[in-house]
Amino acid sequence: MAYTELMMSMDGSDHVKQMCSPITLSDIDGSLAVSNKSSSSKKKMWTKSMERKFLDLLLEQVHLGRKGEGGFKKEAWTAIERTFNSAMNSNLSRDHFKNKLKTWKVGYKVMKDLKNTSGLAWNEETQTVDAEDSVWDDLLKVGSSLYSFH
Repeated sequence: MAYTELMMSMDGSDHVKQMCSPITLSDIDGSLAVSNKSSSSKKKMWTKSMERKFLDLLLEQVHLGRKGEGGFKKEAWTAIERTFNSAMNSNLSRDHFKNKLKTWKVGYKVMKDLKNTSGLAWNEETQTVDAEDSVWDDLLKVGSSLYSFH
């Protein structure tokens, strides 16, 4: 539910709540790495506990009014960076957090689009998108980013 709340605060579409609430964070980006643009940095892997902490911090900032129409305010990113790194004993930069949020937004858009695609159905029991193999084959030809949802 927290992920849905965050995405709806960015999207403003109430109708997506039904589609997105059963989706887990790992469904959206699995084990994707987020890297800093610095050539000396190494890719950072996000664990489920890291994702949960980041999501909780984002929601906290939304509730504190530190997210405007243009995105999160500088003070929000500063608080997220400081609190997350302290709690998780890490040293992630603001860019890591912004890139992670971008990854989630892409996954959210893909799921929204999948929900509205003919031939696909949400399976409540397995919490997955179901379709005939031929439908998936056609979709995968168009966008390889859908592979993680197959």
